[in-house]
Amino acid sequence: MGRRDPRAGALNPVKRTVTTVVVLAAITCIVLLALLDQIQGFQATQPPQAPPRQTPPASESPTSTDGTPEADDLGEPVPGEASGRVQFSDGSAAAGVEIAISILGQDGELPRELRVTTDADGAFALRVGDGGITTIAASLGPLSASIENDPSAAGVRVTLRFPATFDLRGRVQRTDNRAGIARAVVSCGGHESPTDAEGAFALVVPSSVVTDGRAEIRVGASGYESLVDLTPWGRPAPHYRDLTFRLTPR
Repeated sequence: MGRRDPRAGALNPVKRTVTTVVVLAAITCIVLLALLDQIQGFQATQPPQAPPRQTPPASESPTSTDGTPEADDLGEPVPGEASGRVQFSDGSAAAGVEIAISILGQDGELPRELRVTTDADGAFALRVGDGGITTIAASLGPLSASIENDPSAAGVRVTLRFPATFDLRGRVQRTDNRAGIARAVVSCGGHESPTDAEGAFALVVPSSVVTDGRAEIRVGASGYESLVDLTPWGRPAPHYRDLTFRLTPR
């Protein structure tokens, strides 16, 4: 028999140690990969988080600027009462505005209309009885705003906001024969409009002419005496959509 090399046995413990370390490292990697898969699977099953809800400031009131108002945030309506406020397009209070409240007839009664005027703060309140309110309308000369209401509601509280502009419409005529004057110029509040071949005009005017009290309409045409109309803005809104101005030939 040949002789065994004594160094061969001395290397075995080293090989065993290296093998053990490699095996432990492999097991550790397998365990870490398994834990990572579990974590990713858990995250995938979680529902997406909704973005945080932003609450508007308490001072904001949901009103519109085109004359068609929305529900007000002044508080809960008082049963049997119609109340709220009226504002100009810039949000300032509209005092002295006439409010017309239309109410359905009950127990065989005919429909009726109640009226109230806003105070210095643009506010109004009126006892109307047990529901039946169909419309609330505000008017100040050529400015108007209204809201339709559910008549089954026990009470109503709204904000009405006038539009930023309004229309002036009508015609310009001769004083002698009432014939229309073409190419006449009608101006108000820094805006102007020429008349057509029939003497008709349509002019968009900023509502500030009402708030500032400048009830001044100028009409002029070549060959005619100019006209300055100082009619106050207190007439009903339809009046300002059917105006007639007559100029005298020179």
